[in-house]
Amino acid sequence: MSKIIEIYIQEMDKDFVKYIRTGKTWTINEYEYVRTHVHRISEKPFKEIYGTQLSEKENILNHYIFRSNLSNFLLALKWVTEHGWTAYPSEKMRNDVVDMFYVSFATYFDGVLSNDRKINSIYQQAIDFITFVRK
Repeated sequence: MSKIIEIYIQEMDKDFVKYIRTGKTWTINEYEYVRTHVHRISEKPFKEIYGTQLSEKENILNHYIFRSNLSNFLLALKWVTEHGWTAYPSEKMRNDVVDMFYVSFATYFDGVLSNDRKINSIYQQAIDFITFVRK
């Protein structure tokens, strides 16, 4: 996971990270930035599983691959913007990554059954993202 986060960090726009750290409500720019990155991240696994390219015309929001990558991207973004991911203990990192499977599945339903604030926060961000992009 640390190698994936390193790639995310290298590719993340510094202004985007600064804006996210402010805690302000996301604008269309932030949603579009995340959509573009998650779409790009989803292309390779989509092609390996389905044997075709992931097109912009296709409703990618309904694919588990996209939602899983979205949840993990939001988690990585949380690590990067809050604590700095290198200071995050690997045991917690592993647990958080497993939690993202639950978050990804929960985005198809009415919520995630958990009292964990991080899980609920990322779930809500994912739902907000999906809702915004569908408009």
